[in-house]
Amino acid sequence: MTRGRKVKELALNNDWQKYFNQNIWAYFRIIISNLQRNSPLTNKSGIELIEYLKEVEKKIIYDVKEEEIPFKIPLNWSWTKLPTVCEIATGNKDVNEGDLNGLYPFFTCAQEPLKSNTFSFNDDCILLLGNGANVGHVNRYNGKFELYQRTYCLHKIHKFISVDFLHFYLRAFWKSNLGTQYGSGINYLRISNFNNFLFPVPPIEEQNLIVKFLKAFELNEIADGEYFFNREIETSVIQLHKKQLLTSDIISNNNYQLTQLENLNQAILQEAVQGKLVRQDPKDEPASELLKRIKAEKAKSGKKEKILPPIKPEEIPFEIPESWVWCRLGEMFDIERGSSPRPKGDPRYFSKIKTPFHWITISDMTAYAQDKPLSDTREFLTELGTKHSRYVTTKDIIIVASGSAGRTSLLGIDGFIYDGLMSVKNIPDESMKHFLFYLFKIFEANMMKLATGATWQNINTDILKNQPVPIPPLFEQKRIVAEIEKQFAKTKQLKEHIIANQQATEQLLKALLHQAFEVKEVKTA
Repeated sequence: MTRGRKVKELALNNDWQKYFNQNIWAYFRIIISNLQRNSPLTNKSGIELIEYLKEVEKKIIYDVKEEEIPFKIPLNWSWTKLPTVCEIATGNKDVNEGDLNGLYPFFTCAQEPLKSNTFSFNDDCILLLGNGANVGHVNRYNGKFELYQRTYCLHKIHKFISVDFLHFYLRAFWKSNLGTQYGSGINYLRISNFNNFLFPVPPIEEQNLIVKFLKAFELNEIADGEYFFNREIETSVIQLHKKQLLTSDIISNNNYQLTQLENLNQAILQEAVQGKLVRQDPKDEPASELLKRIKAEKAKSGKKEKILPPIKPEEIPFEIPESWVWCRLGEMFDIERGSSPRPKGDPRYFSKIKTPFHWITISDMTAYAQDKPLSDTREFLTELGTKHSRYVTTKDIIIVASGSAGRTSLLGIDGFIYDGLMSVKNIPDESMKHFLFYLFKIFEANMMKLATGATWQNINTDILKNQPVPIPPLFEQKRIVAEIEKQFAKTKQLKEHIIANQQATEQLLKALLHQAFEVKEVKTA
């Protein structure tokens, strides 16, 4: 190894740290794979250490079967299991036994510790969370601390095992090799998870050399020309890391471009609903006449409806052309809430096999209506079930009424909607239906603000009926829809190109990792 003061090559940044943490397992494998094909760094052996623990210290040595070994290690290393090299303990404290003003850290199954006025451990320890969402997280603490009953502590680590090396190794391989997790609700670990975890034991000198490299590498503090145990191995690891950072920049740039395209689509829609996307034609019949005809047609049904109040100036979010008109959605169209057969899943109403009666839910909008009319459903009704649900057709628009309230979809199938959806019905023209769909895409965020409910957001039919909407002349609607679709076709093509580039970049990243494991003979330092 070269001597002298280390020069920081680049400032530590989040991406450097992120990709080190994400790929430390790969870096470990590259180091181990290369070392196992070359002469050992020392004449000493990890196998001798295991024998020493067995014969002199009378430690129980857990057998490692051939089929358990995950990968090859250098000839002078030895596989063993965690209890061979350390003691494994848990705390005996409950979470509520902490003290906000305590003197010592109190490690629980959260990533950040609480405080306690007592301590049960005073050692350089590795802490592994035993239950909850953070199972697999690896922590480290040296000193006095308290421990929760479901958090595991690796302590009294043998003097021939570098705590740093064990910590790095667990960061690399613990989460992906936990073994079986228990519990139907909250996952938890048992002591068997720890007793069965495999750990490769190198000679202590090799542990220390690898640790020195990994510490400097993680902090990006390796000077040009500096190496710790093997120039070629270390160079290949660092070059792989830098390629991943470059790939990350490309992916980030692609994501930025995708975001910009989505913003462009929103800008196109915003101009469309404000009358700025296409020119007005003075020959077009004013939208006020269209509104009169639609109201007259609705009146013929004889259905009594609540009179909607006039639109107040403060309700109008933007100006529209003179030939357009603001009206409330319920003045022009029928708004209906879905309904659901009860109880859910009753075979009298719901069919386990495909029937002609599609049962449309919010999840179907996610699965089958991405940038296109909804094309299928996951569930189906029996004929009896249809008598307890609300029918919709491809002439209608559906809107989410609860949960992700305001989300909108066109329909490519007829079906029945459940009570978490609403439909806009009796739209007299296909172009008007598409114009309304694009209009709702702009109004989605506003509809979310109108939703009620503290825990479950909900829009009722009255809210939707009272929603002010800008209506252009019918022929202008046709021109607007045609122009939107023309512009969207261009942005879609660009989006597909960016996604293809991103997929190619991600494949390149995988190939780089794969190539790194195609080990070549390298000279030892």
